[in-house]
Amino acid sequence: MARRDDVLDAAIRVTAANGVRGLTHRGVDNEGGLPAGTTSNYFRSRQALTTGTFERLGEIMAEIIAGVDMAPIHSVEDLIVTIGGSLGMSLGPGRTIAAALAAMFTEAGIDETLHPTVVRTNRLWWSAIERMLRDAGVTRDVENRARFLLSYGNGLVVDQMAARDPDFDPIAAMRSAIEGFGSD
Repeated sequence: MARRDDVLDAAIRVTAANGVRGLTHRGVDNEGGLPAGTTSNYFRSRQALTTGTFERLGEIMAEIIAGVDMAPIHSVEDLIVTIGGSLGMSLGPGRTIAAALAAMFTEAGIDETLHPTVVRTNRLWWSAIERMLRDAGVTRDVENRARFLLSYGNGLVVDQMAARDPDFDPIAAMRSAIEGFGSD
């Protein structure tokens, strides 16, 4: 299983750097420093490689979400700092994962076989954000607000990956969105 994860982790790096269209068996072997043919031994087709890569991203996101969801939320300020901090991680140390995920989400708009993984990943995020909103004392329209924050955060990540604004402040961006909800 460790070798398979090595293949998929290399596939994530390839996807982050080159998009889904650049995801090839040879590219993954090269990126992972793997013997030629290793990737095709695990994933016979490009479709299988794409699906496996997206599923691995889903596993990684579940781990990240579990860590974020463990942060104690007692106020709206805690919520802003936690979600904004998560957004900041996506643009910093987690940039490779975020770039690969953005590429895969875009591909899922074209390739319907990837749709179930998008739904699973989004449901994990929605549930975590809903819990955080409730813990912060938000009581109105929690499900829609959670979906909004997820979509807003995803959009900000893609925008900042493209714009690379050195002055972007993810906590300020989340503060604007969350405080815009008004009081409950």
